[in-house]
Amino acid sequence: VVHSTSSGSSSSESDEAVALYSFQSEPSTEELDILNSTEKYLEQCLFYFKDFNMSDARHRLAKHDIGSFLLRPSSDPNFFLSLSVKTTRGTTSIRIVFKNKKFFLDSDPALKRQLPMFESIPALIEFYLQLASSVHKNRVVFLESSGRKDTPIILKKPCLRQTGTLRHLCRRTIQASLVKQRSCQLHKLPGASTRILEFLQDY
Repeated sequence: VVHSTSSGSSSSESDEAVALYSFQSEPSTEELDILNSTEKYLEQCLFYFKDFNMSDARHRLAKHDIGSFLLRPSSDPNFFLSLSVKTTRGTTSIRIVFKNKKFFLDSDPALKRQLPMFESIPALIEFYLQLASSVHKNRVVFLESSGRKDTPIILKKPCLRQTGTLRHLCRRTIQASLVKQRSCQLHKLPGASTRILEFLQDY
């Protein structure tokens, strides 16, 4: 169970612009390096909307299919990012936490130790994309402000700012194919050079 900040037509997040992240204490050098790398990734990420708030995300996802999602800065300065997802009940946002050099979804305090943590934002997104196509897809659900706990987190397709280049479209096609095959891992692609693998992993 993870915390969602809003669902349907209501919003509990402020529309004020805030910093991308904040710390209660001075970040370590390693944490700053991770965040710098993450910012570089977000600059290239076609489903990161740096100027969006909850209302913008809801409007953008309104005409998209269920399972469509995007990343945006969290309106809560205590959190890193928000993941906005189109669900059967409208658009819901989940805060992404950055703590102890790991990224993870904000959750019920009693369940935090059970929730997976990731070294990068792409790894977090990839995990929930694969979860959505597995037999365990209903095991992680939103904990909504209303108290409901029956809407599963289903990520299927990113909502893009723009179409992207042909190279990027090829990269997405390869990655989607790997997700479907499950058994095939990126680093095992036959004939792929280190440069190609780095390009495929950079999304």
